[in-house]
Amino acid sequence: MLERLRPGVTAHNARVCLFDFDGTISLIRSGWMDVMVPMMVEILLDLHTGESESSLRAIVEDFIWRLTGKQTMYQMIAFADQISQRGGAPLPPLAYKNLYLDRLHARIHHRLDGLRRHQITPDRYLVPGARPFLEALRDRGLRLYLASGTDQPYMREEADLLDVARYFGIDLHGEHVLVSIHADRDHAAAGGGLHADLSDLFLHALLHLLRLLHHVLHVAG
Repeated sequence: MLERLRPGVTAHNARVCLFDFDGTISLIRSGWMDVMVPMMVEILLDLHTGESESSLRAIVEDFIWRLTGKQTMYQMIAFADQISQRGGAPLPPLAYKNLYLDRLHARIHHRLDGLRRHQITPDRYLVPGARPFLEALRDRGLRLYLASGTDQPYMREEADLLDVARYFGIDLHGEHVLVSIHADRDHAAAGGGLHADLSDLFLHALLHLLRLLHHVLHVAG
C-alpha cells in the first residue's frame, strides 16, 4: 500500500524516477537483518570482552541501520572496525561480506529456486503495489532507473526473476564486485577508505545532470 506523505504535491513535471531495489520493489531478501545481526554478534561474542549479547546486538543494529542504503561493504568495514576496537584481528571486510552472503543465500535460496522453476509467481516477492506503480510511471513516459547496494549480478537476476527488469531497460545499477574487492584492499591499505562503487558514480552523475532541470527527478526508496 502506498502512503502519500505530502498531500497536494504533484509530479506533473517529472521525467525521471530513481528506485531502490530491496524493500522498495523486491522482498526476495526480506529478513536480511536476521542474518547479518546474529552473524556479527556471534563473532563479537567470541572475543570474550565481557559485553552482554544484548549490548553487542544494540551496537551492531545501530551501525547496520545507519549504513543501510549504502553498499554492504560499508557495514562490513564498520564491523571490522568494531573487532579492532576490542583488540581482535579482523579478517578483510570482503571476507565478512562473503560469509554474510553465504548465510543469506541459505535463507533465501528456496525463494530463488521457486522463482527460477516458475513454481512461485513473481508478484509473491514484490512489494505490494510496486508493479502497477512502475507501469503507471512507464505509461506516463518517465524514464526509470534502479540503483542498489546489492551486487550487480544478484540484483540483475532477481530483477529478471521478478519480471521488473523490463521497466528499467539498461538502467539497473548494483554494487560492482570488482569495486568491492578494490574497496576492501583500499580499506586495508589506507585505514578505512572506501571508493565509490558504480551505483554511487551513476547516482552522482545522474543528479549532477538533472540539477539544472527543475522538478524532473523523483526518488522512491
